[in-house]
Amino acid sequence: MESATAPENSSQETNQTTPCACNFRVFSAEEKKRHSELMRKIDAAIVDTRELADGYGFHLQSEAITITDVAEWITYERHCCTFFHFEIELRPNHGSLWLNLRGGTEVKDFLRSDVERRTVFEPKE
Repeated sequence: MESATAPENSSQETNQTTPCACNFRVFSAEEKKRHSELMRKIDAAIVDTRELADGYGFHLQSEAITITDVAEWITYERHCCTFFHFEIELRPNHGSLWLNLRGGTEVKDFLRSDVERRTVFEPKE
């Protein structure tokens, strides 16, 4: 099996600094409602949180949320919080599901207080 190579612009994307600021005004009323529903669902599914070098990882209980729900949330979140690097991690042999939010020290600092208060996935107004 051949290994995949990163796109030529990946290092350029990594080096660009995007301000850590959310813009929830990008959503229609219906989109905002669905985004909030998914945030509550993710929050209820969290069984563990881990600190990463460049962000945080959230272990999600697979019985409480589907990978499709997580992917749908990422689709919304990419519009309002463009600074996140999103990763869905699936462990082998039907292992755990992790949602990783990365993006460097700025993202880690941005998330830290919400992680400590356990309000990362609390719907915001």
